[in-house]
Amino acid sequence: MIGIQHLTLAPGSETLLSEVSWEIHAQQKIGLIGRNGSGKSSLIRVLIGEADPLRGHVKKLPSLKIGYLPQSAVAGSNKPLWEEAREALVELNTIRSELEQAEREAQEGVKDADERLGGLLEQWRSMGGYQEDETIGSTLHGLGFSSQDWKKPCSSFSGGWQMRIALAKLLLSKPDFAILDEPTNHLDLHARSWLAKHLSQAKYGVVVVSHDRYFLDKVISHVVELRDQKVHLYKGNYSQFLTLRSERMELEEKQHARLVEQRAQLQSFIDRFGAKATKAKQAQSKKKQLEKLDLPSKASNLTGLPTLKIPPPLAVSSPLIKFKNVHVGWSKEQILIEALDLEIHMGMKLALIGPNGCGKSSLIKTLIGELTAQHGHLEYGDRLKWGIFQQDIAQELPEEETALSYLHDQTPSTPEEIRRSLGALGLRSEAHLRKIGTLSGGERSRIALAKLFLEPHNLLLLDEPSNHLDVESATALASALEAYAGTVILISHDRNLIIQSSTHLGRFEHKSLTVYTEISHALLEPELAVQQKHLGSKKSTDYADRKRKSNRLSKLKRELAQLEDKLISLEEAQEETHNQLNQSGVPYDELQKLLEKDQSITQQIEDLMSKWEQTGQELEELSKELGHS
Repeated sequence: MIGIQHLTLAPGSETLLSEVSWEIHAQQKIGLIGRNGSGKSSLIRVLIGEADPLRGHVKKLPSLKIGYLPQSAVAGSNKPLWEEAREALVELNTIRSELEQAEREAQEGVKDADERLGGLLEQWRSMGGYQEDETIGSTLHGLGFSSQDWKKPCSSFSGGWQMRIALAKLLLSKPDFAILDEPTNHLDLHARSWLAKHLSQAKYGVVVVSHDRYFLDKVISHVVELRDQKVHLYKGNYSQFLTLRSERMELEEKQHARLVEQRAQLQSFIDRFGAKATKAKQAQSKKKQLEKLDLPSKASNLTGLPTLKIPPPLAVSSPLIKFKNVHVGWSKEQILIEALDLEIHMGMKLALIGPNGCGKSSLIKTLIGELTAQHGHLEYGDRLKWGIFQQDIAQELPEEETALSYLHDQTPSTPEEIRRSLGALGLRSEAHLRKIGTLSGGERSRIALAKLFLEPHNLLLLDEPSNHLDVESATALASALEAYAGTVILISHDRNLIIQSSTHLGRFEHKSLTVYTEISHALLEPELAVQQKHLGSKKSTDYADRKRKSNRLSKLKRELAQLEDKLISLEEAQEETHNQLNQSGVPYDELQKLLEKDQSITQQIEDLMSKWEQTGQELEELSKELGHS
């Protein structure tokens, strides 16, 4: 589908790829892997036609439809969300226009209009036109939009949601090939799971850059690693790639050692016998063999994972923080978390998960005093010193300083320690000496993270720290946090980071926080979450908590009854429509209206059945938890 032939990329003074060739086939799911600065973004720009290579070329059919999602994607529209998403269905929209024209012509009695209309209706059916609303709705829901969002103008959504709109449009457009640059950066766990499943089942090809190992394992079937100005091809997902690369590393090291030994033996013979007349002929033969014996690059270029170190924690009294009946919110009318009772102890590493807007960042802002607790109070341990990483902190760095000079002034670290930390976080050496103002947002984020990890603290507050890291740097971050003896509160949607580095998991649901002492994959899947033993005083299961759950149970019962009544009404309406359709001699116009009505009722029934099943499942689980029959 796409042929890359003898490609050389050198967008600046540095050659990133040299004489690389490979083919991308239809429906392949490819993970593009490489350290920051290896050429991933430059290669993507060439693939989508935004840049030209220094040498070589990319072959693809002119009709090939490529969908591209950059990291900074925005919808750029004032239209309502539903209308904007619907416009992505270009082929269906074209047929809709043709159908409307054909229907007018049929009504006017234009010759052959009925035949043309019938052909268009069949084309509309085969392309999924009757499932159009279901397709749009399921895509928007999968990416985290509620039905209340559908009529809102796209311009009213924040940057992260703008990216989701752009992603929804790309998915709905059904490209021949989708190229996605960090598509999970602004997605919560539910949306990441949905997107991974959607892409893995898609009938089109995918090239994806992502730091999320779980996401890569679920989506990709091939890995293209950019390293040493070359592409290295592997079959399998990311975990399989790591195993295969390790095996390839070992094989290349053995091959390199064997060739070094063989060259040494040839050179020894030449040195020993080259001057002797009786051995001159053999020596010349050995010299020719030596000249033909190419020594490949050392296998050490297959570098292992970078290593990130965090200073040991400063002494502090435990618990470090106590939340006592705290209401978290922007005002008394905008409460996000109610009656929070929580103690943070030394060595605790608490990962906070929940849908966007549930209060994760607001909890940290309340902890550090940026937000006032709307009720209750917080108590802090003696000698508490926190360090914080937030999404916008990188914008506060001084633009005229270099990364190296800034970190040398701000931290008790040597230049060598600073360079090691920046390198482990994926900032290339040449960027260490550039002014911060000339660096990208992702590069600035790595500097802010390095500053945090070069200073001693006893509490680290991290809000999506892996968003701007490559997959290997994200793995290094997880290992460093796992080894850290201090306390961490982490907001992340990166499963690998959560599972590897956390000791506790905090789930936000219905304005409450439940903290679990064990972390399982089930808890990280909203639809598979199960009740496990959790941390905290008996207040988390006392009368107030049970009353809240009982109220929820009553509400679910009412909702289930209402859904059943609606389903009965719809099924009766559908039966009546079917009776009308089965009558003979129904006029064409009336037949069309009846078919559209039947399709609409069918979609409503499917939507209500899905909601009925979800409500019933939640009702059953909550009944068991409360001991109701």
